[in-house]
Amino acid sequence: MAHRLDLANIITNLANVNPDDHSWRTNAACRGLPADLFMPPRGDNATVKDAKQVCDTCPVTWNCLRFGLIEKYGVWGGQAEKNRRTINAAWNRAQRAAS
Repeated sequence: MAHRLDLANIITNLANVNPDDHSWRTNAACRGLPADLFMPPRGDNATVKDAKQVCDTCPVTWNCLRFGLIEKYGVWGGQAEKNRRTINAAWNRAQRAAS
């Protein structure tokens, strides 16, 4: 069964992130790990799973996800491309509704 995204919770958490503060990177669980773990070739689900396991331990997941929303490739904030596209669309709708 596919895991459903809790978009309302995600949008709430992303709204609490300061997009101009990049100091979170020093606390990222992936710091020092090979970048290719988070940029696997398309279809490499085993590596995506490994990357998400690192993200599951990360204290700055929301910051990373917010930063990675516009990235086309890779795993950012524990989310691969397809989920980030869905999240980004919901985020953009929420931003338009708030303005």
